[in-house]
Amino acid sequence: MFIVFLQKKLSWHSQKFKWNLMYLFCRFNTTRNLATMVYLLGKIKPAQTFLDGQNSLFPELNPEKAIAGLLKDGFYPNIELPQQIVDNIIEYIQDIDCICDHDGPRDPEPSISLEANNSFSSKCSRSRYDNKFQNCPTIQAIINDPKLLQIATDFLQVSPVFMGARLWWSHADSPPYDFKRAGQVFHYDIDDYRALRFFFYLTDVDSLGGHHVVIRGSHKHKKIRDKVYPTRFHSDDYLTNIYGSQSVIALYGQAGFGFAEDPYIFHKGTPPEDRDRLMLLIRYSMNDFGNYN
Repeated sequence: MFIVFLQKKLSWHSQKFKWNLMYLFCRFNTTRNLATMVYLLGKIKPAQTFLDGQNSLFPELNPEKAIAGLLKDGFYPNIELPQQIVDNIIEYIQDIDCICDHDGPRDPEPSISLEANNSFSSKCSRSRYDNKFQNCPTIQAIINDPKLLQIATDFLQVSPVFMGARLWWSHADSPPYDFKRAGQVFHYDIDDYRALRFFFYLTDVDSLGGHHVVIRGSHKHKKIRDKVYPTRFHSDDYLTNIYGSQSVIALYGQAGFGFAEDPYIFHKGTPPEDRDRLMLLIRYSMNDFGNYN
């Protein structure tokens, strides 16, 4: 029993060490690329076996163009889910629990009662579906879509590790909350040496509907201070002064609109103003760091 316990503890510490090492190196392009090269030396590049356009949910999607866009800009838009796929997901989640996930103050002011205050249409800023939603056959078809897997494989240069999916609402009329905790302040994420995310709007999203925003090219060109500064969050004005207003790209689209994103790009959500927004996120990476990824 002691040996089993020791093995588990050593394994836990190993994962933590690997995660901390990656988290440090990934802040700098040079060490990030070097670590990736070293990692890939021990890997066999996967054969191109995923691509089968006839079985893809995205007949118009060109994986080569998607990869080129990701490498150049840090994101690639216009990955469209058919309306029937959106309808299937909406129908399936009617019977799945949706959990309040509020980003407000942990000790709200006395004037803000999340339980009794009727001045807000929602008692929470976000609500998410538990992991049962991933059992939906339509969700599984998206996760295992041959074109999405092809993009992930070519971008990561290894067989992609599926790191989970999220499905959540951002509510338009909710009590005051922390925009940073809600991911609605510009930031970048460190998931792995290389990682990839696919987002899909499942409701119509315009300038008032909780759109996603990215800073084009910021996955490759960051100031040194942005890499070494403790926080990964920065203001709109700060980043606009560095990258220019032409690099700030707002992503709008009707239900089904999707895009691929390198999480190392500066990005943010925006608070929806006139309607709730439903978003699906699917994540792939090179490694599985367990609880640290």
